[in-house]
Amino acid sequence: MALTVMFVSCGKKQAESQTTAGTESKPWVQSDAESEYRLIRAELNLAEAKKPYLVLNFPRKQVEFRLNGVLVWEFPMDLIETDESDLKGFSDDFLGSKQTLVRPILEKHLFGSKGLTPDSVLAIISEATRVNAELLQRELPSRFQLHWAGGLTIDVRTDVEGVPKSKLQNTIVDIKQAIARPLGREIIILRMPRESALTLYRATLPGLPTLIIPA
Repeated sequence: MALTVMFVSCGKKQAESQTTAGTESKPWVQSDAESEYRLIRAELNLAEAKKPYLVLNFPRKQVEFRLNGVLVWEFPMDLIETDESDLKGFSDDFLGSKQTLVRPILEKHLFGSKGLTPDSVLAIISEATRVNAELLQRELPSRFQLHWAGGLTIDVRTDVEGVPKSKLQNTIVDIKQAIARPLGREIIILRMPRESALTLYRATLPGLPTLIIPA
């Protein structure tokens, strides 16, 4: 199974390739060094918690899951209607004035879905992400959003032709986004294959810590 191969492959990668996008030599700048130090401290704290966490790795343009500082799942950001300035804006809003590197997911919203997920797939996801399989939803998502404080949103879309979960609730969420965007909040829109979207949706429960590696 492709998903199994993906997890096995990703699980062998080490943390040393994760924290920064590159290691090219560059002039020493104190503010950059301080930012790097804060990032390392933040990841160490997450690793010590012995629980999975989500990583928005903007330099690498990847969405990742890590556990104990080790990469266990990754997927490239295939952007839709989103450009580099949007990524920078999202990154700046996430950090805020206090340079916050870790925020929990507040909620997620499933716009539409189709069918059921086989228990065998849920078992793989559960093992890789350390999330109880009983807590995992079974619908294959066609579109869903992840929300953080301050209106920060990632919108994930797939090629699944799903059935709307709730047209009223979907409309309410769309209106909230329409109100938020003129105020400068960026929404990152990603396109994912259904298998990868399934993994991301199942594992991103509210409260999951999210580490940002800024753009």
